[in-house]
Amino acid sequence: MKVNLKPYVTETLLETEALQRLGLGAPDEALMLVFCKEKLLQLVENVRDLVRRNDQFRMNIPLLFVPLMRPSLLRLDQAFLPALCDLTWTSVEVPTFCESMAKMLHELEIFLQEVKDIKEARIEETFYQIANTLLLRFPKEPVTGAQLLELNTEFVRQTAHELETRSFSAERATLELITKLLERIPVMDISDDDPVKFEWLDRSVLLKTTDDSKMNPISPNAAFKDMESFAPFELETVHFDCMELFCYFNNKNLESLVRATRKTFDELKARAFVSANEANKMPPLYLTSLQLKIPDVVLVPPLEELQRNFNRLVCVVGSGC
Repeated sequence: MKVNLKPYVTETLLETEALQRLGLGAPDEALMLVFCKEKLLQLVENVRDLVRRNDQFRMNIPLLFVPLMRPSLLRLDQAFLPALCDLTWTSVEVPTFCESMAKMLHELEIFLQEVKDIKEARIEETFYQIANTLLLRFPKEPVTGAQLLELNTEFVRQTAHELETRSFSAERATLELITKLLERIPVMDISDDDPVKFEWLDRSVLLKTTDDSKMNPISPNAAFKDMESFAPFELETVHFDCMELFCYFNNKNLESLVRATRKTFDELKARAFVSANEANKMPPLYLTSLQLKIPDVVLVPPLEELQRNFNRLVCVVGSGC
């Protein structure tokens, strides 16, 4: 969308002002244009600012939100329609149009910032914290296998409870986010306060595999596509879009838990298999000793016991997740 101001308007202004400075006459239309110069140029700047804000607003919409923000984009297109069809620079309605458009854009910008804040601060930040959580407590000094298992049994339980709380917090934020988006969508044959409109959550869909639950591809320019008309949306379509967004964040939550588990096992592997060259940088995990039992030298505790404790530790992490 661009502002339609022909170059000859500026040329006419410059030429008419030059004629006036020379004391020469000019057509009445040109004199009227000079008389309204300040007002006209101010209107041009106002409209350019509206177009810029419109483009910026659409660029700032996360692609995830585009399906559920179509009604807002439709209203925006409808509001701009008079400037594309009926209004001219000499129309008396132009200042009113600019004022109403500025008010609408301000409202939409605030709404978009609210939903983005929920997404970034309450959902994605929670997923980041989950993904960077270690599910085991690694002592600074080597300990026996039994001590390490005892140290982590309660710790894993507490950490699992903490992860569950964070996941639940992210889910509540996701539900709040979708509800805010849904409130602005007119649904066919359903009033805005009808509870049926908000009964979209179907947890059986969450049992699908991750690949099946991914959102359909959305064009990067989806927010700039022309909207044909403003009409209520079908309830089934709206609920499908809500579930798509919910499944997306649900999968992100699962990915965060997988990352946390993988990070824990990577750390466990690094600590359990420390080479002689790395001993100064990273202390070993298990405390063992060699005892002389003539005629043999034996490892205490035995390797089999170390392996059993290690397997139990892995099982503790698995059960905690």
